[in-house]
Amino acid sequence: MSSPTRPLSPPQNSEILCYYVNPSDRLQVLRSSSDRRWHFKRIIFPGERLFFKAPCGASVRIDRGQNQTEVLGCDRLEVRER
Repeated sequence: MSSPTRPLSPPQNSEILCYYVNPSDRLQVLRSSSDRRWHFKRIIFPGERLFFKAPCGASVRIDRGQNQTEVLGCDRLEVRER
């Protein structure tokens, strides 16, 4: 007799693969904004694509210049299979 299966949830300390593209014509700066154990800061050139790994639950702040900042959860940038 087989037992029912249920999806496994990822461990709390696991990492996710994230993807971001700078769609603007200006430099942007991505930096970590939540987990003190995970430090991340990158300058992203216009049109540049970036893959990076981040802890589950982390977020990044995107500084777009001219006092425009956006905070995104890395789960919104996660690369997922189709």
